[in-house]
Amino acid sequence: MEKNIEIMKESIANAEKRYNKAVINYNNGLISEYDKLSAQVAYENLKPQFIEIQNTYDKLLLNFKNIIGLKRDVEVNFEADIESEKREFDSEDLITKYINDSLELKALNQYLRNIRNSRNMAISALTPSFTIGYTMDPYFQEDPLEEDWFGDKEYMDDNWKQRAGMFYLTMSLPLSTLIPFSKEHMNIIRSEFAIAEAKNNLEKSKQDIEVNIESIIMGLEKSVKSIEVLRLNIALAERAYKKAEEAYTAGTKELLEVQNSELELKKAKLNLLQEEYNYTVGILDLEYAVNNKL
Repeated sequence: MEKNIEIMKESIANAEKRYNKAVINYNNGLISEYDKLSAQVAYENLKPQFIEIQNTYDKLLLNFKNIIGLKRDVEVNFEADIESEKREFDSEDLITKYINDSLELKALNQYLRNIRNSRNMAISALTPSFTIGYTMDPYFQEDPLEEDWFGDKEYMDDNWKQRAGMFYLTMSLPLSTLIPFSKEHMNIIRSEFAIAEAKNNLEKSKQDIEVNIESIIMGLEKSVKSIEVLRLNIALAERAYKKAEEAYTAGTKELLEVQNSELELKKAKLNLLQEEYNYTVGILDLEYAVNNKL
């Protein structure tokens, strides 16, 4: 929008110069009042367009401040540019290096690990459980108010006695696990189905990401080629506009022809701006797809 505003300001300045020139030519009897009024109308018509563009920009700026948590009265200046360094990317190389770094695949892999853990827990319910333990109840034989409770090994052996104790080992196996379609068995079956589905989703997501990476790179290559052509178009449109301006000043071209030439130049600049924007957005999309800084 800032670049668009710059182009619009340039168009308004050019229209104002043509109108001022038309007033001089009209006063000197070189053009008709209609030509003078046409120049004035063309100039005045650009003002509402500029107001609309500026209003749209102000709204976008407010929304941007809201997104990053700034107050409305904070001044913001952008140092970044729409243009990005043009690079060549190899889709196979990026896919080989970075596909496993994809945030989507990381989430799916984690989901698959969680399901496998759930299956293992369900399987553990079918296995017997073992418990090992022991009990002891030593007691002090002397007067606990008069004698020390603890001392050297001989003291401990003489004054502490073990009255009873037990060491035990138990094994338990739920009877429900012996039934083929019990709850425990069904949990394992459901987990196996979920694992198979998660694997399919993971494989499909890999294919989708590969296609997405390749599509983004194709878009970047198209933008690079388009930018080269559009820059040539701007150079040609600038020459045509300059010739039209000179002819209009000399009185051999109509104002409408000059306006058409400027309109074509403006379109070429906006098209280049849009393609540069598309390329930069494509780079950001590619970085997100591979989850790496490129």
